[in-house]
Amino acid sequence: MNDAPQSPARNVSACGLGPRQRVVRVFVSSTFRDMHAERDELARHVFPQLRKLCEQRGVTWTDVDLRWGITDEQAAEGKVLPICLAEIQNCRPFFIGLLGERYGWVPQEIPPDLINQEPWLAEHRGHSVTELEILHGVLNDPQMANRACFYFRDPSYVDQIPDGQKGDFIEEDPAKCQKLARLKDRIRRSGLALREDYPDPRTLGQWVLDDLTVAVNQEFPPGTEPDLLARGSAEHEAFAQSRAGVYIGRQEYFDRLDEHARGTDDGPGLVVLGESGVGKSALLANWAIRRRREQGDELLVMHFIGASAYSADWAAMLRRIMGQLKHRFKIEQDIPDDPGELRAGFANWLHMAAARGRVVLILDALKRESLADNTIVMFSSDNGPEWTHADQQHKKMGGGYGSWASIGQTGGLRGKKRSLYEGGVRVPFIVRWPGHTPAGVTDTTTVLTAVDLLPTLCAAAAVKLPADYQGDGENLLPALQGKAITRTRPIFWEWRGPKPEPDWWPRFAVRDGDWKLLMTEDAKRVELHNLKTDRAEEAGKDLSKAYPEIVARLTKMTLDWKVTLPTKVDPNCVSPKRGAD
Repeated sequence: MNDAPQSPARNVSACGLGPRQRVVRVFVSSTFRDMHAERDELARHVFPQLRKLCEQRGVTWTDVDLRWGITDEQAAEGKVLPICLAEIQNCRPFFIGLLGERYGWVPQEIPPDLINQEPWLAEHRGHSVTELEILHGVLNDPQMANRACFYFRDPSYVDQIPDGQKGDFIEEDPAKCQKLARLKDRIRRSGLALREDYPDPRTLGQWVLDDLTVAVNQEFPPGTEPDLLARGSAEHEAFAQSRAGVYIGRQEYFDRLDEHARGTDDGPGLVVLGESGVGKSALLANWAIRRRREQGDELLVMHFIGASAYSADWAAMLRRIMGQLKHRFKIEQDIPDDPGELRAGFANWLHMAAARGRVVLILDALKRESLADNTIVMFSSDNGPEWTHADQQHKKMGGGYGSWASIGQTGGLRGKKRSLYEGGVRVPFIVRWPGHTPAGVTDTTTVLTAVDLLPTLCAAAAVKLPADYQGDGENLLPALQGKAITRTRPIFWEWRGPKPEPDWWPRFAVRDGDWKLLMTEDAKRVELHNLKTDRAEEAGKDLSKAYPEIVARLTKMTLDWKVTLPTKVDPNCVSPKRGAD
């Protein structure tokens, strides 16, 4: 098995999978600097195909790539190895090992606490993280002998690398070269599934695709798959039922949940807090079972962290919830494969579902997996309350639900939906970020808009924006951290719909500091307000005649911005499934 690629069937026979949950979670181990192309090939081309195959079989697919998952701060604190070993544990029995001509990074020390947990590490000081991953994931565990696959790159691959980059692909330290040779030899002698001398990343990708396709077919053959939604729902329903018989209910808690579910609360969400073990899960489970029995016409989705092995995996959680929405409301869009698209699309799916029916979503035990401590939770709403028409549709729909019959207040601000006055553009914005955002604090001074979220969240995640990024927003991360900050960029609005009096006539608006200008398309009619002294933009407090120089400056600013607006939709910015119209 050490000279030529083996057939997929033979390779997967060595990777044989025993009875297990319908989950495939794959850990990819390799050195970093020389394996970017291989990991990109797997992430962009191979794993999406395998994920689709798994979804067709009712299997949850997750691939773990720690290349971008470990921050510089974690590396400095010595957390690289603990994170890697923990992820390997979570991914068992699936393990893919990629080796070229580099031995990899050797940690200066191994944390004592980790040695206490894994005593074998004491004998492997001076070994690379890659070798330690392979030892922990496969070689030290006889039960893993038939559940891992290795791929060695052709040494001649380095010949095509530019001279200035070869240092990232070859090991110059003789001692490390010897350790790499011994590691490869041990893998060869172990009898583990091995393919050698792949010539390029594309060939590697095809080998991995072939091998894991056969593995999935052998373990989860066609015809054995359960209904995916039914399987996911069953896990969480079983968890809820397990809590239903051990709860002594308090009616006031049920009443509070009922009140919120009816939509009478002003807040966008309800958080149930309490010490561990006091019965929060039992409360939600019993309330959900009762509500489903009483409100059979609405979709109630329960997700309990801990109900299944991968219930804490955020991507799997979103896919399961979106699957429920797709099935119930006949949503034609496909559930995204890409994590970024999945995260961005989830809010849109909730919006589409809410437009078609009632949805009650229960997420339980976020803090159990420390998700709450590492997650920025933001609550907001659609802009401006809708105008309640006199057709009494709200009486027929019940509770104020239905188009043109929404109920809401602006808190004294002028305008409603579709108006560029503050009542039509201001929205609530609530942030929870433990350890970063002060609890119980109201910020009435920071001016933040949706276009600020991308640069702000990238800064929070320590992600650098592309060098050529030209956005309309700015990084306001200090505001999320409870610090004072003044935005430096203006905010622009444009309204292209009907323009009846008295509050919908402005076509454009701009806010710069405390000043806000509203104007018609030709700028012949304007209003100027200082929002620091006139947040309600009262009609009798127009300051345009008193400050003509400010009007001129803001008018020019708005007209200059208008010229930059595209006349047609860039097709690259619109999903091909929606079209560019």
